[in-house]
Amino acid sequence: MSGNTIEDVTIVGGGGAGLITALTLQERVPSLDIDVLEREPSAYTTLCAEGISDKTLDLFTAFDAEPYCAEAFEGARWWFPGPVEVLVNEPCYTIERSSWFPAMAETFEDRGGTYETDRKVRPEDVDELRRDTDLLVGADGPGSNVREALGGTGITRLGVQVRLQADWDGDRLEFFTHEDFSPEYAWVFPKDDILNVGILGEEDGKDFDRIDRFRDWLGLDGKIRKREAYPIGFDASFLAKGNTALIGDAAGLTNPLTKGGLAAIIHSARLLADAVEEADEASSKGPTAAERYANSVRNHPISHPSFEEGLEIMLDWDNEDFERLARFAPETVEAGGGQIKEKLLLALGMGTNPTLIPEIWTLYRAMALSKEYSW
Repeated sequence: MSGNTIEDVTIVGGGGAGLITALTLQERVPSLDIDVLEREPSAYTTLCAEGISDKTLDLFTAFDAEPYCAEAFEGARWWFPGPVEVLVNEPCYTIERSSWFPAMAETFEDRGGTYETDRKVRPEDVDELRRDTDLLVGADGPGSNVREALGGTGITRLGVQVRLQADWDGDRLEFFTHEDFSPEYAWVFPKDDILNVGILGEEDGKDFDRIDRFRDWLGLDGKIRKREAYPIGFDASFLAKGNTALIGDAAGLTNPLTKGGLAAIIHSARLLADAVEEADEASSKGPTAAERYANSVRNHPISHPSFEEGLEIMLDWDNEDFERLARFAPETVEAGGGQIKEKLLLALGMGTNPTLIPEIWTLYRAMALSKEYSW
């Protein structure tokens, strides 16, 4: 260890959060000695709906992810009862994480990093790691042992989906808000000849029944290749303590409204690199690099309070609320665009539901920020 200057970094967790962080730090501060500790025998991915925007992926300059993009789309479509579809015209991809993660690990090692596999870090190991490194990063998922060792807590929810071999003519990633299937939203994400069809789980033993009803409603016939669930981390009780920072699911940085997590990882890895670069000039009596990183994350749009507020609104509204709001709306609305007629019709819909205007504005702001920073 070396006072304010950060020379060595240990990252616990060699999945998406750990690898994106390692490569970003390696690019920004090439002199760093970085060790990644991965508990699995090789670079490992938990399951995910696997969507990310072109704009966000471009921010991850430390690695060329384009070869691992399975399919490209014009943008996203969000369907609401009414019916109204909102088009988000932001080019995006589904990404093949099972090959992307090992490729990132190999590149990290080729550039001088150390990627240790079969290296499980228990809570009782964390104090020693903190003593032996300038910066410890917990990127070890929703049930983070690094966070637990420092007295932290978090909330874990389950994303539940099926991998369905079926025909699909859509040219966008699809989201559906409908209370019959999920209190939040359901999704259809195509990847090659497979559709990821899923919901945020209510964990009552009926989630796959809801997915089956959702498929029937869409008229999606096909062969189910796999039924799966994966954990998503929210609401970590802290982002940093001393020389230790949390990132990804360990930090609970998933957007509560959209459930987007990759964008938050890419943005927060850049913020951590900023803090490391500034370590030499920082006062020894001030916050550590990890603590400055935490302050930056809290003040960044990826942590905007409207995301949580927007989620609460969506949970509170039922199908009838959406239908009343959409009474005068056109069938298709372009997010952030559209013609004068569309805008007038939407304004008329809000005018006939004046009690919902504050909530509509909050939800609009949350969706606009999500498009920019969580997609």
